[in-house]
Amino acid sequence: MENITYREAVLKGAASLKCRGVESPEYDSRELMLKAAGFDSTQYLCRSTELVPTEHLATFQGYIDRRMNREPLQHILGEACFYGRSFLVNENVLVPRLDTEVLVEQALKVTRDNDAVLDMCTGSGCIIITMALERELSFACGCDLSDKALLVAESNRARLIPKDRYCFVNADGDNKGIFRFCQGDLFDSLDKNYGLNLKPVKFDVIVSNPPYIETEVINTLSDEVRLHEPVMALDGSADGLEFYRRISAKAPEYLNLSGYLLYEIGYNQGQQVSMIMEEAGFRDVEIIKDLAGLDRVVKARL
Repeated sequence: MENITYREAVLKGAASLKCRGVESPEYDSRELMLKAAGFDSTQYLCRSTELVPTEHLATFQGYIDRRMNREPLQHILGEACFYGRSFLVNENVLVPRLDTEVLVEQALKVTRDNDAVLDMCTGSGCIIITMALERELSFACGCDLSDKALLVAESNRARLIPKDRYCFVNADGDNKGIFRFCQGDLFDSLDKNYGLNLKPVKFDVIVSNPPYIETEVINTLSDEVRLHEPVMALDGSADGLEFYRRISAKAPEYLNLSGYLLYEIGYNQGQQVSMIMEEAGFRDVEIIKDLAGLDRVVKARL
């Protein structure tokens, strides 16, 4: 192995990533070095001119090779930041994105303490966990079809949800809220878990970031998404709207009167999703834009 400083190794790694067309190569290379060396940012700044030990350099090069093959940075790091918190991620869940924070912000505006909230298609659990930390919910539930995704969600729950605030079984007579994940196909996941320490409640807020990419568009996505993120969390059928139709049709059975349903949407789906929600009996439908000025969230009440 060559004698090279941490800073020189980062610059060399960034050059390799840039040649492969990786966005933000300098940032990615530096983050991968921090992981390889076990440094935080301050330690790296203080030691950037030191020679890299052989074991750190080998680990770093392995990470660079994976990133050159367009494996998402967050998968290599094993975590992603969402709403100011670190969430575990891997190839079984979508990497949490800034766009989804818009959905959470809108959901929090209509969520009060002691509300019951359902997160449909929960993936890593980042939405429902964030809401359960930002509000003191009476009942927080995340549902997903993927067993593998729910393993990630449970790991995030164990890391982030305080046991003195939420319990993870039915808690009649306990002042703590209930937090649960359920596996199954949309609302069927709730029905099959009733009787298994899950109260058959109605919700005040249902929030969802469902699969919404048109099937034929998936192959045009970046290699990071197309090759490394779960297709089942992306594919929203031929027109991208299947899950909006299915969730909207059943949601009134699970919502309290005047309860809210909120979706993350694709930039070109606002009007179509609004019509689906109106046809399902929802009112006060509103389309909210993200920071780029694109339609990102549709919100309505029963």
